Amino acid sequence: MNFIEIFKVDGASHDYAITKGKLVAIVEGSFSAYDVENGNVLFRGKAGDSVSLCVVGEHIVTQSMSEGKTIVYEAERLELVKRLAYLTAVNQSAYRHYFTDNFFYPICRSENGMVHGKVSRTTFELVNECPVASGINGIFHTLNDEYFISIDNARITCHHFENLEILWDFSADVHLGVSDANIERNIIQVADKVFFYAYASDGSIASTFCLEWGTGRPLGRYDRFGGMMEHFDGKLLSPYGQKVSELTIKNGSFNEHSLAHDLDATGLKVAYGRYSIAGNKLFFISGTAMPTGIIGVIDLDNWKLIGKVDYGSKVLVESFGVFDDKLVTLLSDNSIHVHRFEN
Repeated sequence: MNFIEIFKVDGASHDYAITKGKLVAIVEGSFSAYDVENGNVLFRGKAGDSVSLCVVGEHIVTQSMSEGKTIVYEAERLELVKRLAYLTAVNQSAYRHYFTDNFFYPICRSENGMVHGKVSRTTFELVNECPVASGINGIFHTLNDEYFISIDNARITCHHFENLEILWDFSADVHLGVSDANIERNIIQVADKVFFYAYASDGSIASTFCLEWGTGRPLGRYDRFGGMMEHFDGKLLSPYGQKVSELTIKNGSFNEHSLAHDLDATGLKVAYGRYSIAGNKLFFISGTAMPTGIIGVIDLDNWKLIGKVDYGSKVLVESFGVFDDKLVTLLSDNSIHVHRFEN
């Protein structure tokens, strides 16, 4: 696989958004929009002290520090739509599991302090709010427009958003037989099943559990599989180091794919939780305890390394995204790089 750098943006804040064929970033106090095909500047607009960027449907949402408000822009030319006083802590990564078709779920200000809000994706009106109480430690996964999952240390709970009624709960302490279990925040929903990884604090025991999402009924426990995982082609994959663990959802069978034959020669390793699956390819930041300035690509059909991008030893890859045939990376020196990749 070949990577061709289309353009580079220097001096960007640590967030960006890809929408409607544009890369939008905050660069030196201005919104800057670039054509992702050629890097041409489409327009610039004053960003003030806005921080973070998040795409919500046809809109981009940012946070103004001085105003204490969230500002909503339409995505075409970043024209102002609304200024909302009740939203805060808007950022790209926080919304990974916080969207449904009709709503998104930011952290909100309320008379009672900070709450989790349910906000319309079309009108941006606050529909409901959920206090951080009763074991609700955040909205970690939205099952649909009515139910969400919260994790509080060793307890995972499904709540109804309107009245906070508990549909079911599950104690990892009880099921692992320990007193200090934790649940990984990476929750995977496939049809009527919910998968999550639980482990003892000392690492003595760990398992991936499968529950029926509507009832909380246990459907499976997998002691050989776990970690940060992603759904791909009817399987759950958990890459780390120089291997990829695989769990087939239909029958619960386990497999392990070694990457050592390629990665040993290059010194690359898959950093924990720092990967993304796009098409039949696994893109990953290389690293162990710390990420590096290298992104590698594994072909999931033959489990071979087919490409890499090395930014050198003086920078780290903070985050990356894959959009169609583009790889976008954000580095520790506040630069954003846009590559086109070819097989």
